[in-house]
Amino acid sequence: EPVISYQADGGGWYTIEVDDIAVDRVQGEEAAAERAGELLAKYAALDLVDQRSGETALMHTGGGWYVVIVNGVPIDRMRGRDATHERYGHFVQQD
Repeated sequence: EPVISYQADGGGWYTIEVDDIAVDRVQGEEAAAERAGELLAKYAALDLVDQRSGETALMHTGGGWYVVIVNGVPIDRMRGRDATHERYGHFVQQD
């Protein structure tokens, strides 16, 4: 199971991490706790096979939509290949 956590960066900002990989940044401890809880809930909602995959990918789901997965945790859903690769391409090799 991945470790989802948040760390204070100063100035009220918090970095959200999945297995020590920064996946988001929010302002306020309450917002950080909510975002970490949201990611945990998304992971918990996956079936067991997907939970065990532990993959990191930008997965095309049809209709121009992509799901961004980091160490098996879905962190975002975006529309548009270029926009998704621009924002999250650093997590995976671009095709």
